[in-house]
Formats: sequence, C-alpha cells, structure tokens
Amino acid sequence: MVILSAVFFITTFTTPSRNTKPSGGRPLVPRVKLMAALFLYVAVFQVLGFIVSTFLLLVYLFKGLEPQSWRNALLLSAVTIAICYLVFGVFWNSSSPGVLSFIRA
Repeated sequence: MVILSAVFFITTFTTPSRNTKPSGGRPLVPRVKLMAALFLYVAVFQVLGFIVSTFLLLVYLFKGLEPQSWRNALLLSAVTIAICYLVFGVFWNSSSPGVLSFIRA
C-alpha cells in the first residue's frame, strides 16, 4: 500500500496535467463540500453506526461531488459497504471491539 501510494504521489507531480482550462471560478467549493461532508460523517458516526453513516456519505460523494445517476450512486455505495463488511466482519472474523464495534453499531 505504501509503495502504491508513493507511485501515485510521484506521478501526480511528474505527469503533465490534462486539464487545459484555467482553474478560475470557484475551485474551493468542492473541497469545502467534501470537508463539510466528512465533518458531518464524523458527527453522526456514533449515532447512526458504520453502515448507515458510511452509506450516506458514499451516496453523497457519488451523487453530489461526482455527478452520477442515482442507480450508480446507490449501487456503488451498497457494494462498497458490503465489501467492507465481508472483509472485516466475515473473512477476518474480527472480534476485536475496535474493528467490529463500528460495523455493528
């Protein structure tokens, strides 16, 4: 994971940008929306639990920040939650309170 992250980090600075349009306008709006969504996610995490809060965050990210159809946003969110549950809850059989408490909350 560290090697892959390093490769992506290096290619970010070495690959020429494909964006030929100037970045004028409102470049901070998507970043502010993302930060607000993440703060809200953290705020409701204990109340709603992992599955519901993460599903809602992913739907917002797929639909709000990266406009996609509702079908794709809901499907991708559900598949992501299912994979997380399978990996941490079933395959690893994690009984540690730190791992499963956020899934079964």
